[in-house]
Amino acid sequence: MDVPHEPVKTRCRWRLPAEAAMVPYVRAGVTVLATDLTEDDLYRIRLALTEACANVVRHAYPGAPGDVLCECEVTEHEVVIRVSDWGVGWDQPSAHPGLGLGIPLIERLSDHATQTHSQGITLMEMRFARRGELAAKIR
Repeated sequence: MDVPHEPVKTRCRWRLPAEAAMVPYVRAGVTVLATDLTEDDLYRIRLALTEACANVVRHAYPGAPGDVLCECEVTEHEVVIRVSDWGVGWDQPSAHPGLGLGIPLIERLSDHATQTHSQGITLMEMRFARRGELAAKIR
């Protein structure tokens, strides 16, 4: 059975070393892909993406190098961002615990956020409705 879905206008993926210096490259890539988003939409997306990548950098690979995979899909009505890693997952206590504000912030900024860990892959998926476009239709 086919599941109805919205056609993807733009899709891209980046696999980079899980290092803080790489996060601005991913943010810039998403900004280039989403050329027709409002500044408010871009702000929400970039901040949530930064938090998700920062979690990978800080927690996924204690004492070892690793990669982060960032995927972005832009459709007419939403932007979907997925951040994945092959690190230790949630079962291990973090070697560098933070304040615990990242995930709640991501959940507040996005319209829908899910976290999964399966078969050695941790995935954060964030969905963002294009609010600027929706607001323009209501006016």
